[in-house]
Amino acid sequence: MKTATGRIGLIGAASAVLLAVAVPVQAQDIGYADWSMEGGSRAYTGTMALPGGFPEATFTSDARAQSGIRSGANTWLGPNTPFGEVYGSSRDREYALIRPFADTPGNPSTTTYTFAEPTPASQWGFALGDIDADTVTISATDANGDPVPASALGYQGSFNFCDTSPRPGTCSGITTFHQPTWTEATATLAGDGNDETGGTGWFQPTVPIATLTFSFSALSGFPVYQTWFATLEVPEPDPDPTDDPTSDGPTDDEPTTDEPTSDDPNTEDPSAGAPGSNTPPADGSAKPAANNDAGTGSDLPITGVSLFATLLAGLAALTAGVLVLTRRRSTEH
Repeated sequence: MKTATGRIGLIGAASAVLLAVAVPVQAQDIGYADWSMEGGSRAYTGTMALPGGFPEATFTSDARAQSGIRSGANTWLGPNTPFGEVYGSSRDREYALIRPFADTPGNPSTTTYTFAEPTPASQWGFALGDIDADTVTISATDANGDPVPASALGYQGSFNFCDTSPRPGTCSGITTFHQPTWTEATATLAGDGNDETGGTGWFQPTVPIATLTFSFSALSGFPVYQTWFATLEVPEPDPDPTDDPTSDGPTDDEPTTDEPTSDDPNTEDPSAGAPGSNTPPADGSAKPAANNDAGTGSDLPITGVSLFATLLAGLAALTAGVLVLTRRRSTEH
């Protein structure tokens, strides 16, 4: 025969379960971009879509053949790199691999991203990898179409994604960890002219961006560069329906993207350049923003219900259960 104490414990556990169900965990809208890319040599077009309602971008590129979208299975930014410490690991997340217009100095390719609307002025960034035997000059325009000063591109520093643990497969055997140099006066990230692996610069713009352009030129050899975009949570308006009875509430502005394309390690294998159709898994690892608005204060995430009110409701349910059990035991005796 179950005791009253056992029954009370059972009711308490059930109440805790009900409270847990009433407080769903809010997913973080953070992570790396999904991409699409089509066309061919010197006539590429595509899309770049970040989560969390971030404005989708379309892009064009006059890079030579064998540019394309890669899966991130072999080349990625680890969680202990400076970029990864903010946005999480990019392992198995897509990136764009872009080549020059021609593999000789003075023949840069131009890749321009045009956002559907100006970006937020914070909480997102991009990284340019494998900058060694090449240079990339960055320019941007703001919401008014005016040039963005190089200082507002938000250069954060340079690192080498091979100089960390865990290491991507493309870093096998790498012992020299070159880092590119940023020159703000010319808005140029430059390698030292030697064909190396892993040299990366990263940026977090500090003003809204309408267009972003990368001009990529060879210094020697057959260079390529990787482009990663990532975002922290971009909060969207969530009006209280009690303030406006006629409000229809927020809408779902989550962007849709095409099926991602093929994997390709960062090598000069001509047969590996054409985009495919495999879909890479998402590792989902990313750190939330320090000033993330989700789940803060006294309101519960998603529901907006006061935490104090929810706890009172659970306590009332528990008390009612105790009273019912007490009455039953008094009638049994």
